[in-house]
Amino acid sequence: MNSKQEYVELKPRRLGDEWENWNGQIEQNEGNLATDSKLFLSLVSLTNILLLGLIWTVYFFIRPHISNFMTHNFINWLTISITVLILTYFILFLLTLWLKKPFVFYLKDKQLADLIITKISLGIGKKLGFSYDRIVHSMLQVGNHLTRILYQPIAKDELLILVPRCLSKQTREELIELTKSYHLNFHIAAGGSQAREILKEKKSKGIIAVACERDLYAGVKDVPSHIPVLAIANTRPEGPCTNTLVDLDQLKSSIDFFLDVKLNSSHHRYE
Repeated sequence: MNSKQEYVELKPRRLGDEWENWNGQIEQNEGNLATDSKLFLSLVSLTNILLLGLIWTVYFFIRPHISNFMTHNFINWLTISITVLILTYFILFLLTLWLKKPFVFYLKDKQLADLIITKISLGIGKKLGFSYDRIVHSMLQVGNHLTRILYQPIAKDELLILVPRCLSKQTREELIELTKSYHLNFHIAAGGSQAREILKEKKSKGIIAVACERDLYAGVKDVPSHIPVLAIANTRPEGPCTNTLVDLDQLKSSIDFFLDVKLNSSHHRYE
């Protein structure tokens, strides 16, 4: 990877709220921050280790100061129970992703982006020097995997496709052709407020959202927890908020999931 900092001319553009302080520096890999889910899972693992370490540190600190027998037994039971609960929760989480079975069914009506463990893991990742956008990208990948495992397909008229206004002309034309082949429409949202208005108006039961990692993270947290979201991060070769690109294969795969289009079918159009 080229370590030199590259800059582009600050052409006139409407920067989103998440990019108000952008100085023209090109992001890593020309704005393609695709990151494997392993980064986020590693940070979640580290968060759990630190949490368990904190719990047992507190336990060994207060234990010598407890003289009452019943209180002593209660503290022992409480510490062990919390430890087992955390480990069970985490193991089921990993098994769900590994075996693609809904062991974490209790997460079905929750957004991964809004969980406390996610927020702590993001904070730890930033402290360790990882790119915030790459951590978020990795987290969104995990969230997409969970959505595919925990949720069922929906009807065509229940699907909402949201894209940003900053897509390049060619990408927008390709997007029109793709959605036409499924007899679908997509909606352009100029920002979070407009996206929320569209969501409220459409009363959708599933969302495919395209945006930068920062807007996706903020937006997913705004979506009602019972609505599944597949998030697709755009690529920003000219910097944020202008002429951005989207992986249409990933978008097609997301549509196929929600509409239950079999990947091995000889028909590439949704009937």
